[in-house]
Amino acid sequence: MKCRCDWAVAKRPAATSPSAKECQVCAASFVPTRSSRERCSRACDLAHARVKALEAALEKHRAEARQIACEECQCEFCPLYGLGSTTLCAPCAEQRSRAQKRANRLKRKAVQRGATAEPVDPFKVFDRDGWRCKLCGVRTPKEKRGTYDDRAPELDHIIPLSVGGEHSYRNTQCACRKCNAEKSDRPLGQLLLIG
Repeated sequence: MKCRCDWAVAKRPAATSPSAKECQVCAASFVPTRSSRERCSRACDLAHARVKALEAALEKHRAEARQIACEECQCEFCPLYGLGSTTLCAPCAEQRSRAQKRANRLKRKAVQRGATAEPVDPFKVFDRDGWRCKLCGVRTPKEKRGTYDDRAPELDHIIPLSVGGEHSYRNTQCACRKCNAEKSDRPLGQLLLIG
């Protein structure tokens, strides 16, 4: 008995057959039937449909696309792509999302310890303090945030949460990583009398 693979190969028309055509998708030669006039198989039909759908989506995008400036970094971007934000580019939206998650985590931690809490954005605290450590006065660069560098800016509670401090703007300050680690849970710094 002959192998079915050999039978399938034998049934395939030669490229020189007068009725053979070349598939639009995979460029294989085939004899067209009533159902397949331009493509050799169902797989090529589906691939062709996907390509057409992508072309239609791209055409729609070109019709609706517009470039706007990001409100954070002022770079040009298309709002059709991104993290659901229509005013921020993808990197800035991701950074804002991480900052919001961090602020929510700190607030949850404060509530678990029984402290009063308000949502505190660390970057607003760092901007308020001029990106300088309130304990030693060293400059804490923004690009060091989240690293293990000694000058990395960290949100510090003047009166620590562990001894009853509140999680608020007036009880937080910018501190370098080194000073924050040395301070530990001792109350150091001056409470802000504003806000």
